[in-house]
Amino acid sequence: MKNFRTATLLGGAIAAMGLAIAAPAQAGTMAGGWNYTVDNYNDGSGGEKYNIRGFAIKETDEEIFIGLTGGIDLDGHDGNTIGWGDLVINFSPETDFNDMIEDYGSYTNSQKVYDVKDEYKDSLLAIRFAPNDQGGEYGVYSVDSFKGITMENSGYKTIQHYDNKGYLKDSYAMGDLSTKAEVKDYFGTNQRILNVVEDGTKIADITQLGTLDLAAEGLDFTQVAGGTVGDYTLGFKVSKSAFEGYLPGGISNYMAHIFLECANDGVALAGNFTMPDEGNDDAVVPEPSALLGLSAMGLAFFTRKRRQSA
Repeated sequence: MKNFRTATLLGGAIAAMGLAIAAPAQAGTMAGGWNYTVDNYNDGSGGEKYNIRGFAIKETDEEIFIGLTGGIDLDGHDGNTIGWGDLVINFSPETDFNDMIEDYGSYTNSQKVYDVKDEYKDSLLAIRFAPNDQGGEYGVYSVDSFKGITMENSGYKTIQHYDNKGYLKDSYAMGDLSTKAEVKDYFGTNQRILNVVEDGTKIADITQLGTLDLAAEGLDFTQVAGGTVGDYTLGFKVSKSAFEGYLPGGISNYMAHIFLECANDGVALAGNFTMPDEGNDDAVVPEPSALLGLSAMGLAFFTRKRRQSA
């Protein structure tokens, strides 16, 4: 079990903060205020119990809501110790995750922990919301290093290992990383899958939400084309103040992703946050229609940059 150092929680909510989450670059859909992505339904190695079906994010004036649906509950499959890894949010999504990790070569049995490069430590946040091998408190963390715990959970060493077994599909491969090529560009092919935080600083708490709580917020995966509900729907909410000091004013694109502890499945969701200018508490939040237009431009740039670097 890893003990995380805990920082003082960030201050009060940012009064004028607006968080606009656009339709992602590939498979995502905006519906009822939620930004949805659908994951391939036949890529859960081990069957439905290790299958992720969907991932969604919604914002209000003061909070961010995150929902997941699939075959695995918050506490793992039928009380099994194999459950959810940590949710990772990359606020420099024009840079692939594998390029943000120090000394991140091919898979080795000996090295399980990898540091985040110094220049990207302000770009990666992670959220622990479910019990996993690392222990530690639930909450939002800045990240110094990640760890791969897939093999301890009878899972896959690398993305290529997962592909070799026939589970990496070329349609909705990992939600908004919708093809094999996009998944391999972003995570690498023969690098250890890193699915939990090893060292980090807790910067904010989260509030767990059950199925009924999420339904009351309008979460409904059947609203989107191809969307279905798994055996379990779970999630949490985070105060927008958690991102104070980590995002500049204006639009910040992101790519969020999560793997199960065994890496039998994973999913990614693209979008963007719109933040007020620092020091301008009276910043005007654009109307939703304007935000969608800005979001589309931002994500088009993000997609173009990724393809140029491929």
